[in-house]
Amino acid sequence: MANSTDTPYGATMPPSTNTSVHRWWILVALCLIIFILALDNTILNVSLPTLASVFNTSASELQWIAKAYILVYSGLLLTGGTLSDRFGVRRILLIGLVIYGVTRVFTAFAGSTHELILGRAAMGIGSALLMPATLALIKHIFADAERALAIAIWTATFGLGVAVGPVIGGWVVENMWWGAAFLLHIPIIVITLVAIAWLVSAHLPTRKVPLDMLGAALSMAGVSILLYAITAMPTWGVLNAPFILTSGSALVLLGLFIWRELRVAHPMVDIHLFCNPHFSAALQAIVLIYFVYVGLSFVLAQYLQYVSGYGPFEAGLRTVPLAASLLIFTLLAPTVVAHWGIRVVIVDGLLLAFAGSLILTMIGSDRTYTPILIALLLLGSGAGLTFTAGTVAVINAVPEDKAGQAAAINETGFNLGSVLGIGILGATLTGAYTQGWADVTVLPDTLKHSAMESISAAFRAAEGIGNPTRDMVLTQACQAFADAMDFTALISAGVLLLSALLALWFLPNCATSAQ
Repeated sequence: MANSTDTPYGATMPPSTNTSVHRWWILVALCLIIFILALDNTILNVSLPTLASVFNTSASELQWIAKAYILVYSGLLLTGGTLSDRFGVRRILLIGLVIYGVTRVFTAFAGSTHELILGRAAMGIGSALLMPATLALIKHIFADAERALAIAIWTATFGLGVAVGPVIGGWVVENMWWGAAFLLHIPIIVITLVAIAWLVSAHLPTRKVPLDMLGAALSMAGVSILLYAITAMPTWGVLNAPFILTSGSALVLLGLFIWRELRVAHPMVDIHLFCNPHFSAALQAIVLIYFVYVGLSFVLAQYLQYVSGYGPFEAGLRTVPLAASLLIFTLLAPTVVAHWGIRVVIVDGLLLAFAGSLILTMIGSDRTYTPILIALLLLGSGAGLTFTAGTVAVINAVPEDKAGQAAAINETGFNLGSVLGIGILGATLTGAYTQGWADVTVLPDTLKHSAMESISAAFRAAEGIGNPTRDMVLTQACQAFADAMDFTALISAGVLLLSALLALWFLPNCATSAQ
């Protein structure tokens, strides 16, 4: 057995020769994991109108189907990263794959909206174990010279999953039973289970230190309650007691988490990392670009089906340019960074996405696809540059003995941005859509109340009535949704511009590693 070495986190075992030899095959297995995780939400976005029809869901339930997975996923990511360091990446990957597979089968056979939401939440547990372990394993088995390329491939695979997800999901919900969308992952899960068990050494570095159980509990509770408050914000209102009390409780819990991490001998997260402006500036870029990317993807999936009138499969095809451009520019990012530096690439990526968001503010109810295509290409290319360069910057901003923490924080940033994107931009969309019905007085109150809840509710309400009332409801719903999307895209553009300014001010124009 190889000799152990000491780090500030305890004794570690160096990776075996077998792991080093098979590192590229291991990367393939890790990319398969990332691929199925990326498929998850993109398939779901295309499937939401079908699920709304099958389960007769409200707007709130529809958002919870999308958010339940991400809420649990985000809340447990830091704990998942800690468990990988403590018990070994190989073991956590295997456990995570089993949990993820079993919960997908459960969700596929859900008999109610509540079971569907529960299954999605349980999936988040498996994913929270998988994501930090994949990036941590890349750090373990690839040297500095190869790591940027490995991270780019890892990120590009995510983009590939995003690209094909809407197409696959659209075809499945149009031609097969809706639950098949949740079973598509099972063959890949089985393949990766075998590959990880065979290729990955059981003697990869581990940190033999006590688990910070109180810190884990505080982080999970704080993040989950805060995100719950954000998702309930449209219903409660920002200035009303439920939102103030819930969000205030979350902030207290997160404050206690920070206080504990500053004092415990072996923290889950080294809070001092955030004092490094290079680390924090790269992380905020990742959070905010993902905030916009996921939030606008959620909005566009509904716009293309309800306002533009495409079926699920056609709508999925028309979102491919978003993910395809992300994939291409993700692979280009390491080369561009080598020539121009981290700061230039991140700032330019944010500005490209900013331009795409501005175009979306001018579309309205015009069903022409060309401006949407241009916006998708700009948003995807900007996101691809920012995702990859930002991840490299986060990993490089910390010394070797803190890479595991950096990986967990990086992925928490991805998923925090995702939750906030669906929650805040989804709430913005819903509020603006509802406001679009404010001046409508020619419809019966009961019909107007149903239609103004969401565009899916408006289409369901219109099914049972005849013309001209039916056409009036559908026309008003499409116009209200289009106006709401314009406003949501404007908010997104403002967020991206702010993020670009922060990155320009704080990031160095290099990709040097921390010492």
